[in-house]
Amino acid sequence: MEIKKHRVFFNVAAEEKWLDSLGKKGLLLVGTAPFTYYFEQRSGEWTYSVEWLDSSPLTPENAEYIRSRTGRDVYCGSKNCYVYFASSGECAHSHKNVQLTQRRYFRIAAFWAVIAALMAGLLVYNIVWAGKFKTLDYVVGAKDSVPGFMVGRNPAHVFLWFVIPLTVAALLVFAYCALTAAAYKRRAAGYPVTVGNGANGGVRK
Repeated sequence: MEIKKHRVFFNVAAEEKWLDSLGKKGLLLVGTAPFTYYFEQRSGEWTYSVEWLDSSPLTPENAEYIRSRTGRDVYCGSKNCYVYFASSGECAHSHKNVQLTQRRYFRIAAFWAVIAALMAGLLVYNIVWAGKFKTLDYVVGAKDSVPGFMVGRNPAHVFLWFVIPLTVAALLVFAYCALTAAAYKRRAAGYPVTVGNGANGGVRK
């Protein structure tokens, strides 16, 4: 009998941990959909690996990679550029996946570094100009043309309430992605030169 569960994850490690907890109960993943996972009850226990392929699993290269993994692991399905594998033993991440994931987090970190830099520029701009605006200039004749919370307030000061949290959030996302990319880079560097793309060459996260 098929068992359906709904979950939302923003972290692959958390998703794998949840799948492993179900695998210990003998639940084998047999399909995925947005926010939905389909399982079947099987004998034994299962461990899972969620891997980023950087492109569609249907491309010839990725299809060949999936076939190379099914010698030992069970292919459970895909979601966007993610593929899911299960194993009755230790389900390992391949060297290829570690490298692709490292590059992905590096690109995301670079994007958020640009966003954080832009937000930091706005932050500095408003700090500089906050002392130059005259509050009274925005009170006389402005009560009917600006929101109530703006009346009698320095606009640069008000804008800082929006810029500061957005800047902090962008920096936190950048830091998380940069640290994650560095962790994957160290993991990739730890593989022997002879390691290929098969399931036997991985290390669990």
